[in-house]
Amino acid sequence: MLANESCTLCEKIAVTFRAKQRLSTLLDLPNTYDPAAKKFLWKHHDLLEYALIPRELDGTRGEVELCICMDEDELDDIDLTEYAGELLQKEVLPAWKRFSVEKVLPALLSPPRDIHCFRCGHEQQEEIS
Repeated sequence: MLANESCTLCEKIAVTFRAKQRLSTLLDLPNTYDPAAKKFLWKHHDLLEYALIPRELDGTRGEVELCICMDEDELDDIDLTEYAGELLQKEVLPAWKRFSVEKVLPALLSPPRDIHCFRCGHEQQEEIS
């Protein structure tokens, strides 16, 4: 059975955001896209790395995929959906003030899309150094 430790699957949580005004593009939603690098990047918070990748847009609401990379031992000790809610309140919403969280779905193991695994990239960088 594959796990997030294999780096072929990562924890993903679908988050629905509501904006105070109408949105016109996916990148209007909370995200970790870096225009200079032209890709989505991982951000560090406490015990994990996370990325926000917008998936759907409908007027003033949109769905964003919250990808989480975390050591499996740490992952076993927490309620990931609850932890993600705290991450959104403490880290994401203060940076994206015109949004509120409408819904957070339970985490699913799924192959990464539009971003490379943080752990694989980090380990490759350590090998190069």
